[in-house]
Amino acid sequence: MYLQGVSTRRVNDITEQLCGVSVSAGRLSRLNHKVYEKLEAWRSRSLPEQCEYLYLDGMQVKARWGEHVEPVWLLVAVAVNLQGYREVMGVELGAVEDEAGWTALLRQVKRRGLRRVSLVISDAHQGLCNAVERCYPQANHQRCIFHFIQNVLVQVPHRKRREVATALKAVYSQESAEEARLKAQRFIKVYGKRFPEATRTVSAGLEETLRTSQTSTCW
Repeated sequence: MYLQGVSTRRVNDITEQLCGVSVSAGRLSRLNHKVYEKLEAWRSRSLPEQCEYLYLDGMQVKARWGEHVEPVWLLVAVAVNLQGYREVMGVELGAVEDEAGWTALLRQVKRRGLRRVSLVISDAHQGLCNAVERCYPQANHQRCIFHFIQNVLVQVPHRKRREVATALKAVYSQESAEEARLKAQRFIKVYGKRFPEATRTVSAGLEETLRTSQTSTCW
């Protein structure tokens, strides 16, 4: 499999242009195996027992399988550890973003050592939420603010999206959850008649975006 269709021939062309040398297919194959060995060692490494935050998201990329280029999903788990540093915990490749894929990723991460998570942040994908509940039932779960704002904006005319986005971001710029709730109520009052579907989405999902870990005081 080659992500973005980068073939052995293309790699050779690049080395010739940049370095003035030609790399044989056999040597490239040996180098690929070394890369795969290092990648597998990284994917199977032991993980810390606990993290404060665990971000989950999926992204679609193009990949070459044999003679065909097809879209695939990369499911990614990124932690913020107790020292405040980000670290990629695991990556899972799948044909679709579904509950089975997320469950496989989280079970793999848990098996490698990550047993305790204070707060999981993700979008509202039902399969993902089910996988989190199954694998980390003790963790609080916060709906990703970025994805939530995008969910609201698709219900707003394009010419008004910048204005509404600025108003929504102001909700999440407050110093506390209580102040954010008050700001959200003002948002609903201002835009309720103009964009009823958007404001209903805000009303229904606001609290999911304000959840925190047991030890943190804000999102």
